Amino acid sequence: MAAFIQKLFRSRKTPEAAPKQRKAVQPEPVEQEDTRASQREEQLTALEGSPSQSLLAKLAMEGVTADIRQTAAGRLTDEASLQAVQKQAKGRDKGVYQTVKSALQQRREEQARLDSISQTIATLIRHARDQAKSDDTKLYEARLDALLKQWTEVDEHATPEQAQAFLEAVHQCKERIATLQSAAEEENRQREQQLQRQETLDLLTRTLDELKAQPPETLPSLASLDALQKTQENRWLEATRDTAVDKQEQKSYETAMLALRNYLGSIRRITQDRDAIVQLGTLVEGEDDATEEQRAQAKTLIAEINWPEGYPIPTLLEPLRKLAGKPRSKPQPVLTRSSSGPWRSALKPISKSSKRHLRPSNSKNRSSCSKPPSNIYVIWTSATPNPIRPGCNSLTDN
Repeated sequence: MAAFIQKLFRSRKTPEAAPKQRKAVQPEPVEQEDTRASQREEQLTALEGSPSQSLLAKLAMEGVTADIRQTAAGRLTDEASLQAVQKQAKGRDKGVYQTVKSALQQRREEQARLDSISQTIATLIRHARDQAKSDDTKLYEARLDALLKQWTEVDEHATPEQAQAFLEAVHQCKERIATLQSAAEEENRQREQQLQRQETLDLLTRTLDELKAQPPETLPSLASLDALQKTQENRWLEATRDTAVDKQEQKSYETAMLALRNYLGSIRRITQDRDAIVQLGTLVEGEDDATEEQRAQAKTLIAEINWPEGYPIPTLLEPLRKLAGKPRSKPQPVLTRSSSGPWRSALKPISKSSKRHLRPSNSKNRSSCSKPPSNIYVIWTSATPNPIRPGCNSLTDN
């Protein structure tokens, strides 16, 4: 190889070794031109192949033509060769010098870019690992997306080990995101359940208040109350599924729902037995027409309806309640003159002062009776239709 290089650049050294012989010998310029042409061909042939960096460096400095030297300098990639050619070409070959200088500058910029990429890769791996261990959950998923976006710009420059380290950290981050999302969903579910429970309690309370203000003349819709009760029961079941409920909150619901069920049961019973209630209610005006069986039936209906306390009693039930509450009239024992013997003897001990108490008073209220003495005993019989109250003036009439 060294012999080939010496032969390749021999024509440029010959004029320097024997400069005086060129003037003495006339045919030499023709021979020298032939030699330069031959070297040029050899150098071009070398450039067409795969010359080494050292051969390119030599051609860049000693090529027989500027074109060969420029081409050789442009194909240099080794930094040491570039620096050597730049040093030798300075002040001797401006074209080669600028070419090599530009190549060195580009090489330095490329190296700086690669160094920056390498630093970015290391930084992204560190940030991904830190985020996987971080307790700061604010914008957690957004920060991971930003890391992934930056990684796509440098992943082709990462080594297999670097890529594996980054992907492992990302996997941990995604698991953390899944855990956070699950916790957030559970929190939202419980918050929604709490809201549904509160709305259920508010609706039940509002409904019961409206029922307490219901006019006695009208009954609320059975279908509407039944639908409301079933809907709120299902709503409460869903709002308490797989969640802890405060005892006081549960107690408030049970109390309100029980009151609504009781009211609804009474309305349902009234609706079912409306005809019987109306028929029995017509007997109130004619008291003597009501039999014991009818009164017992009225009592049974009142007990079955079991109207809840605290709510206006429907007007429809008033006759039924009166019928159930009125006992049948019975003859009352009265005092008669036929039994004058015993009670007259009982009246003999009465003093004159006591008799004055039995006489009619001169006051405006002559119908009132004075209190009889305690030693008066009145005998009652069932013969007289109108009883005489003890202490009344009729006892003194004879």
